[in-house]
Amino acid sequence: MINGPADKLEPTQPGATTAAVFTISASPFSYGESGSVEWQTEAVSGGATPGADFTFSAGTVNLSYMNNSVQVTVPILYDQVSEPLEAFRVVLANPTGSLGIMLGSHTTNIRDNNPPPDPPPPSAPTITFALSAHDPLVEGQARNLTLVRSMNGPGLTVSYVIAEDSGATAADDSLSP
Repeated sequence: MINGPADKLEPTQPGATTAAVFTISASPFSYGESGSVEWQTEAVSGGATPGADFTFSAGTVNLSYMNNSVQVTVPILYDQVSEPLEAFRVVLANPTGSLGIMLGSHTTNIRDNNPPPDPPPPSAPTITFALSAHDPLVEGQARNLTLVRSMNGPGLTVSYVIAEDSGATAADDSLSP
């Protein structure tokens, strides 16, 4: 049988590791009985990546009537990527001897320590005139100008100025928003 943490927090410093400790144990042995079992880490589909999120680890543990429980450690690695929960599994295989062991596995989630990235700033709408070069404004004529807004949203106030180099002045035209 194998037991371990449900969750482990990723380390907070580059180069640091956090230890995920797993206990491999067998039913009590009779005097003189012993055996071994292999263990190894593996990625869970869509989960943690060996070498980036945890160190691939494997080995064989020996159990006996004097020592029916052994701990193994899997290093959790620091990364600078903000991620959701990621999981890996420690799997037992190939028991030998007179082990009263249940083959199995234990899955541990790695909790990220990096804050999620800041959301992008909200976009500001752009305002353009719905005029073309083929629709000139002629002196003395009234003109309705249509403003086009790039996105929907609440009411909007648009300030405008008649530029001096346009040849028009506020006295020439009666502009109203």
